[in-house]
Amino acid sequence: MRYTVVAAWLDGKERSGRIVLQAAGRSRTIVVTRRALLNVDSPPRATEARLLQHLDSFCEMALAFIGDRQDDSETLLVTATDVRNRRKAEPVPEPLWTWQDQWGSWKQKGRRSRLGLV
Repeated sequence: MRYTVVAAWLDGKERSGRIVLQAAGRSRTIVVTRRALLNVDSPPRATEARLLQHLDSFCEMALAFIGDRQDDSETLLVTATDVRNRRKAEPVPEPLWTWQDQWGSWKQKGRRSRLGLV
């Protein structure tokens, strides 16, 4: 679903994020809980910079909840559980270092060693 972000800010009192967006011809408000902001990245921070850094992710999580349903709610909530579920669904990147050789030393993938390409 295509969307346009109208405004985004951090509510100082509640330390939660607010995102106003236009999607499917309707205006919706996304509330990002403080715990969701803390869980989205490391180190945990509930700041406006963190909200803006992951703005697209929060919008996609909220809009994925709607999906094909005809939901009339104007306010959508993104919680820490939503963030954790999304992180579990993402593919794990391949490690740059592996435990490969017979002597038990770490080797960087793709580098040349005396014995050839690791």
